[in-house]
Amino acid sequence: MKVQQLASIAAWMNSHRHRQPMEYHIYTMVLTLWLMALIGLPVSIALNPLLLFVCAAGVILPDAYFSLRARLHMRQKLRCDWLPAGARSSHD
Repeated sequence: MKVQQLASIAAWMNSHRHRQPMEYHIYTMVLTLWLMALIGLPVSIALNPLLLFVCAAGVILPDAYFSLRARLHMRQKLRCDWLPAGARSSHD
């Protein structure tokens, strides 16, 4: 995901956080873990290669979360009103 897409979803979450507080907090956690993974990636290479896998998983976390939510929404298992905010543009 591009940072612009993450920011669009974050803006949507922020504007709807009073109606959907759980969604807001989960997405904030996803972004926090993603940022921690980005910062920890160079350090993990130098200090402990095993942490590299943990950081790599954290880097792909926003994409995985978006994909999971989209699949659950399509199967009508979970309603996800913020999907259009993070939808990929046609010229990506």
